[in-house]
This record gives sequence, structure tokens and C-alpha cells, in this order.
Amino acid sequence: GRTCIVPSAPAPLARSRLYAMLIGLQLSRSLQSSVVAICGASCRHSPAAAVQARCLGSRSTGGGEPDVARERALAQGRAQQLEVQTQVQREQLLRFRPVAPFQEARQSTSGSAALMASLLRPTSASLLRLAVGVTISSACVAAAHWLLVPTDPFWVLSGSCGAFAYVAVVGTSHSPLWYAGALPVLVLLVLPNWPAYMRSCQPEPEIAFRRRR
Repeated sequence: GRTCIVPSAPAPLARSRLYAMLIGLQLSRSLQSSVVAICGASCRHSPAAAVQARCLGSRSTGGGEPDVARERALAQGRAQQLEVQTQVQREQLLRFRPVAPFQEARQSTSGSAALMASLLRPTSASLLRLAVGVTISSACVAAAHWLLVPTDPFWVLSGSCGAFAYVAVVGTSHSPLWYAGALPVLVLLVLPNWPAYMRSCQPEPEIAFRRRR
């Protein structure tokens, strides 16, 4: 009979193949670990992380500084609110239309309200401007009363003219109570004790002509 002889791989070749496979596995593992390390480092140094670190640093360094900018912003906000309130009041006065029985009275009242609204504006908070406003308003009261005698016995119209003059000078920077306190002093103490003014306000005596018989 015939005999078949199967050639077998030599032992040194099989061992070399096994060693190659083990070396390939170790290389793949080392490559995976290096890739993971590189990805972690890149994530740590990403722009989002840098921005977050900068924000944290700015918060930590800005906590001890004085709040000067915040106080300035608050002051500017208050000034803007005051200007807005003044503008709203002016617009309300301009839109106001009082009810009057006659058209002429309605027009005169609305015209005076519009004039007063146009005079309401911030000027200066100095005491010199306040003194000038009280002086000019007092002079306007005296002049208006002298012109309106004897149709202004209670100083109503002349006092109104003085109020317009006071607001025209000081605006909203000073309280109208200063004028309200100065008006009685002017009417009751100053002008009555001024003889030349009181004589000029009195009507001239009528000269009676006698007929000759």
C-alpha cells in the first residue's frame, strides 16, 4: 500500500508568528492609550475651558475693587428717570384741556397751562439764582398790581404774573414754596410801607369846577 506523508510546519516558524501577534497586540494597546491621553489634553485646553477660566479669574479679581462704576451707573439712571418724569408731566399739562363754559376762557386757560409747562425745566440749584428769581417775581407782582389798579384788589392777577416770572427764572430747580412765602411778605409788609408806590396806586382826585353865578 501507499503511505501519505503530510509535511508539518517547522517549530521555529510557528513561534515567530506567535511573537509577532503578541507584539501587534501590545502596539495597538499603547496606541489607544496615547490617543486617549492626547484627546484629554485637547479637551482641557479647549476655548470653552479657557473662557470659563477667564470668567472665574475676573470674578475672583473684581470682587475686591470699589463699586465706583456701579455708583455712576445708578446716578445716571436716576438722572434719566428725573428727566423722563419731567417730560411726562410736561406732556400731561400740554394734553390737559379744562372744561369751561366759554371758548375764550378755555383757550386762555389752556394757553397759560402750555406756557407754564414750557417753563418747567431744570436750571441751576444755586442760591443766587433763587434770590434772582424771588426778586424778579416780586418786581413783576408790583408792576402788574400797579397796572391793574383798581381791578386787582386782592393781588390775584399780579400774584399769578409773579408766579410765571419765578418759574421762568428758576424752573424746577427750586421749590415754589419760596415764592409762596415771599408773596405775603411783599403784599402785607413791603409794598404798603412804600409811600411813593402807595401814592401812585391811588386814583387822582377829581377837580370839581364851580359854576360862577
